[in-house]
Amino acid sequence: MKIARREEAQRIDDLCAKKLGLTSKILMSRAADAIARQIQLWPGLKKSTKIVFLCGPGKNGGDGELAAAILKSASFQNIRIQNFPEDFSKPLDFSDAELFVDGLFGVGLNRNLEGPWLELLQKINLLKRPVIAIDLPSGLDANRGVLLGEALRCRWTLSCGLPKPGLFLQKGPSRSGRIFLMDLGIPSEVSAKEAKSTRLLGHSSARRLLPARETTANKSQFGRLLIIGGNAGMEGAAILAATAAARIGTGYVEWASPADSSSFLRLADFLTKPWKQIEEGDWGKASAILIGPGLGLGPHILPLLKKLKNSKLPVLVDADALTICAQEKIWPLPGNWVLTPHAGELSRILNQPSKDLEDDRLQSARKAVKKTGAVVLFKGLHSVVDNGRISYIINSGNVALAKAGTGDVLSGFIGGLLAQGLDADQAAALGAYLHGAIADEWVQRGYGNQTLMASDLPRLLRKIWQKLTA
Repeated sequence: MKIARREEAQRIDDLCAKKLGLTSKILMSRAADAIARQIQLWPGLKKSTKIVFLCGPGKNGGDGELAAAILKSASFQNIRIQNFPEDFSKPLDFSDAELFVDGLFGVGLNRNLEGPWLELLQKINLLKRPVIAIDLPSGLDANRGVLLGEALRCRWTLSCGLPKPGLFLQKGPSRSGRIFLMDLGIPSEVSAKEAKSTRLLGHSSARRLLPARETTANKSQFGRLLIIGGNAGMEGAAILAATAAARIGTGYVEWASPADSSSFLRLADFLTKPWKQIEEGDWGKASAILIGPGLGLGPHILPLLKKLKNSKLPVLVDADALTICAQEKIWPLPGNWVLTPHAGELSRILNQPSKDLEDDRLQSARKAVKKTGAVVLFKGLHSVVDNGRISYIINSGNVALAKAGTGDVLSGFIGGLLAQGLDADQAAALGAYLHGAIADEWVQRGYGNQTLMASDLPRLLRKIWQKLTA
């Protein structure tokens, strides 16, 4: 799904007015109609429900006032409009409010709120009454999803036109609630012309990325992934990655370790490769390589990475290998490589504090691509994949994935998709979506976000696959 950053949304509005005659007044009228219709679908809403519209000085406030007028004309009896900043001079009593509609700020807000504005948002949140946001919860940064001092906690967000990245990043999901798309009748070609930089990857997009699988094909047509990792005491990381790669459809999964591989040899599904061949740069018949899970930080890694740069194979760099890349600064890397850093690892790559990187996940991923030359998957809620041209926000995942080993499974998924021929950005995006979707399914089934283990993920992939292929 296309989504629009702040500056893109503003350009779309300008283009609508200049080229199509869709002035702000027309778009505001359309938005108000859509908003009023959606509000009437609020569960348990009655004509007597006390609804308070919080309207600011901009377009969102105008949308709110018009929507309130529409509801009044539909015989809703208890509609109250509070206009700000004018109403700051009056006593504010919201004790009788049963539902708030938030039209205070829209995408244009880019500074921290303070004074009476901040106090107003805090007051509404303390009441714990349901809030419906127009376009974006007030106080949420449209591009980054960070709080600009404070943001309203909303049950619904009625996104006018294309949704904004901030709804899906950082605090966005916890403040936005359920998101509804309000169609304003803007031609898709207009949106497509301006909203080029960012995509939201969800169920439909993931389904389109699934690798083709002919019924008459054999294992040789589904790639061979070579995993370099699993040093002594850390074999589990390679086992998790290998299992994930096999589950996602890789024809052959091969493993090479600088340590004794006896624990791995007991797993009949996988092949092993002598370490001496790896040291010599002999990758065999591998169609893709995953290096890093449980590999350790020894002197053997840097020579391997340098050899891999000349291999022309797609390579996924994770964990310990990613640390060595950052320490030795072996950039630039080939464009068919994938890096999968979390905030701490990305901090070492970009030499910036983790918090600063988390505060602007889209920009941070793009900086990493420019510095390294590789496709970057910036892990977190929600993960971001960047190929230097387009940023993909992965619309899946939750805190159930906060367990050791889940990153190894993610690498196995992506490595397996690389081995099957997907482009680096496609493999990273699809692998990350599937990884997160399994965790979402787990929580939705009521198992609790504390109970998921990394080893559960490959086994549960089948449930998500069934949904995508149904």
